[in-house]
Amino acid sequence: KASQLTSRLASQPRSQPFHKTKPNLRVTKLLDSIRVQHFAHQSRQFSKWNCLYSPISGHWPKTSLSLNLLAIEVSLSEREVMSKRWVGVVVSSDKVVIVDAEVPDAEALQIQMDTTWPLQDGDRSRAYVVMADRLESYLRENKIEKVAVKASALSMGSTKMGHLEACELRGVVMCAASRVAKVELIAKAHTSKTFGKRKVDEYLKDDGFWADEVTGKLRSGSREAGMALLALRKRL
Repeated sequence: KASQLTSRLASQPRSQPFHKTKPNLRVTKLLDSIRVQHFAHQSRQFSKWNCLYSPISGHWPKTSLSLNLLAIEVSLSEREVMSKRWVGVVVSSDKVVIVDAEVPDAEALQIQMDTTWPLQDGDRSRAYVVMADRLESYLRENKIEKVAVKASALSMGSTKMGHLEACELRGVVMCAASRVAKVELIAKAHTSKTFGKRKVDEYLKDDGFWADEVTGKLRSGSREAGMALLALRKRL
């Protein structure tokens, strides 16, 4: 964002002195202050410019620097600022699929990470502790706001050990995630009825749908986690 802002700042025509230009920022409701040198330090003509704008007081320091103030709104558009950082999770008996994405209000998900964490071998109780610590640390370090977990589903046949072990691990994941973020359960059957005109499995197979709904790399095997994020956004 800084580099985008810098390039657009540099391309703006010079106009009246900076302190006589009326501020026109769309981010004043969201930021307490904007340290302008963070955005403009790469540009030679602004390399020594260091000033602080406070949206609360509306104060711009007086300076003779000529600049079109409208350029300051560049990459802090309302859409970018309002993006949320969520994680979608799908749990099986021995692994956890994690999809971390920025979630704008309407545009495509911006994938930050798509990975699979295997449950370590050996005693499952110890492995659960390791998985819980790993997930909690990741969510905390990346300031994740919500975690969308694919919910358990009824088995059409007999319940097998793998199904029960997946339920155990899902509980561990939910517990760890709830220490940091808001956890939302996403039921596949409910999503099929409420998300759109098709069932979830049809969306998962549709390459064109995913090309429109996400930017960045998302593995085909991780689409259920991505679907949990899309379903949660629609529900909220």
